[in-house]
Amino acid sequence: MKKVILFAVVSVMMCLTSCKHIPADVIKADFMCAFSDYECRESQINCECVTKIHDSNGEYRPDMEKLRDSLTIVFEDIVSECFDSLYIEYGANIVMKMVYIQDGVTLDSKEKLHKYYVNKSVGKILNHVALEIKTQSILNPSEEDKIKAIREIFEKGGYSLTD
Repeated sequence: MKKVILFAVVSVMMCLTSCKHIPADVIKADFMCAFSDYECRESQINCECVTKIHDSNGEYRPDMEKLRDSLTIVFEDIVSECFDSLYIEYGANIVMKMVYIQDGVTLDSKEKLHKYYVNKSVGKILNHVALEIKTQSILNPSEEDKIKAIREIFEKGGYSLTD
């Protein structure tokens, strides 16, 4: 009887440990889904920000500090939603390896991963917003843009507007 119970317990334990083994293809698929979801959401927010400026013909010019702060909050949530479950499911070592494979950076903690992806996304979007603002200031200049351009031309020519 003891042998039957021992056999049953060992069988159950072996089944549980073998069920925990996850094939490499499943792990890759989970990570690619997380990276794709993150990049898709980043692109969507980037598109919304740039389109808002473009559609206003340069009239809408966001405060870059406020935009940076709000984007940081949004991307902290996005990074958490996309990557935290991977830490729970696979552990820090596998997450670090997959991030290195994907982006070529070594991030040794979840906090560094969050900071890296938040800063990467916020910086990318702010650069695109600044470029669109500059483009719109050329295509649809405001009075302030015209004055700034005239001032720059005079200063490059060695003149001063205050003289």
